[in-house]
Amino acid sequence: MTIEERLERIENHLGIDDEPEILAVVDPDTGLEWQSEGSSNQMDLGAALKYCDSLNEKNYGGHSDWRLPTRVELYTLVVDERHDPCIKSLPGFKCQSSSYWSATTIAYSTTYAWYVDFNDGYVSNVSKTDSYYVRCIRGGRG
Repeated sequence: MTIEERLERIENHLGIDDEPEILAVVDPDTGLEWQSEGSSNQMDLGAALKYCDSLNEKNYGGHSDWRLPTRVELYTLVVDERHDPCIKSLPGFKCQSSSYWSATTIAYSTTYAWYVDFNDGYVSNVSKTDSYYVRCIRGGRG
């Protein structure tokens, strides 16, 4: 095995890339800092809240104040002129063309919460037991 092959094996084992991993992205329009990728699977709202808490426990990106975004904050990512996904293009930002939870509960029913669909920008509410993706945020309180 050559030295280059050994180094590649070590880098692969340690998860070392030439490019540093981008953990968070700041939206220059709002100043809000977003998790760059969000969850890899869908979950109910209770699990979504725990997901953001787990980032805080890990001191994700050097911060411990991650939370689920409000409906208004989540909607700031929607670009009406785009479709599938209809989300802002920010360097290092990745998004499923799907629905994401907000922390905003429906005023008339505490068992429902708002979500934003990044396929078409649709905003609606569903039971908190439904499953959607999660992208945590820091800063602001829209």
